[in-house]
Amino acid sequence: MNRIQKAGNELFKTLTLPIRVCVGIYKAVAKETPERIEFPYTLTKKEDNNERSNTRHFYSKEAND
Repeated sequence: MNRIQKAGNELFKTLTLPIRVCVGIYKAVAKETPERIEFPYTLTKKEDNNERSNTRHFYSKEAND
């Protein structure tokens, strides 16, 4: 009876290991993540260059004939 109980406990520990690892990682990340993240840079949108966007990057069949 003691062997069956010990085997059951080991099986339970083995099956619940991934869940325990995920919960531990979640708690560690939540603990170390600040409430507010400051980004010291400003983001600007790059202007489109119309000269390059209108060019074709492939040759059509008509141009090769």
